Amino acid sequence: MRCGRRPTMRGREIDLVTCGTRVGGDVKWIGSVGGQIFVMSILGCIIAILSGHAVVRVLVLTGVATILGVIIPVFVVWSVLLGVIAGVRLIALGVVLGVLSGWCLSGWMVGVVTGCHVQNLR
Repeated sequence: MRCGRRPTMRGREIDLVTCGTRVGGDVKWIGSVGGQIFVMSILGCIIAILSGHAVVRVLVLTGVATILGVIIPVFVVWSVLLGVIAGVRLIALGVVLGVLSGWCLSGWMVGVVTGCHVQNLR
């Protein structure tokens, strides 16, 4: 799937979802799927950092973020649960969240950098 403008059936041109949603001539990344995924990957990394080594705090922060109206996909929550069940340390959880929630390269990089940073803090 490539970025770019594609003509619709009515002759209008729209941007593909992965490239952002064009509103009033401006690309609104937060309104696009790619932007949401990127923001979610950052949120996942922030949650992993703030929680330290307490697994319960990860779940609590995830629940709080969801209640506050932040849309976190099912696979992000599922990856947290899988990490808890499998006994994965939170050092690697940042990388897992970044990879699973970032099918854009930037989200993956944020996850890797966060995972390495948390590992260095130990």
